[in-house]
Amino acid sequence: MLFTDEALDFLYINRLNNSREWFAAHREDYRRLIYEPMARLTEYLTPTVKSIDPLIDCTPKIGKCLSRIYRDTRFSADKSLYRDTAWCCFMRQKKLYNGLPGFFFEISPRQVRWGMGYYCASKEAMESLRSLVAINHPLFLETAAMAQAHPELVLTGESYKRSRRPDLSAVQQDFINRKTVCFIRSLDVSSLESPELEKNVETDFITLEAGYKLFMEAELRT
Repeated sequence: MLFTDEALDFLYINRLNNSREWFAAHREDYRRLIYEPMARLTEYLTPTVKSIDPLIDCTPKIGKCLSRIYRDTRFSADKSLYRDTAWCCFMRQKKLYNGLPGFFFEISPRQVRWGMGYYCASKEAMESLRSLVAINHPLFLETAAMAQAHPELVLTGESYKRSRRPDLSAVQQDFINRKTVCFIRSLDVSSLESPELEKNVETDFITLEAGYKLFMEAELRT
């Protein structure tokens, strides 16, 4: 078992204390409970991710695939020093806002999530994606079939209030009407206890390959 209840307790208590002194005194706990398990998961998933896209960065280090525990408070009203979430993210580049699609795994005291897609897609990427969806590009048809076969991998992303293409099918509109797109599986924190956790994440990443290729095709056409 990679992660334990103690790891979730650490994330919660560290955020609650909101203290550099407290974190400094418990830095080894952070390394043992959060950093090292996330690095091991990253290393486990690397061969699968590289088989999908050899150009994806799979470096198991903070600032590369692994998230920072510190929050960037420069543009936030919330000045809390620390996150209560931790994740690994596999992308060609590490630009989340208006960046490329990628694969991710995330834990917090509230839930466990993993999936594939954009953190925040650019307007250009979404317009390119809509054009592929509108013509029923083969990669879109493959992705739509995958989504239908795996409803637990939920298509998410804020939607426009009005349909942009009401003449298209409901399946097409589900993609076209979104401002950003991501497939996510969300589970209760008890799922961390599963001995099959790593394998389950790997299986879903493989399932989501068609969607990743669709999104990257859209990127190539921007």
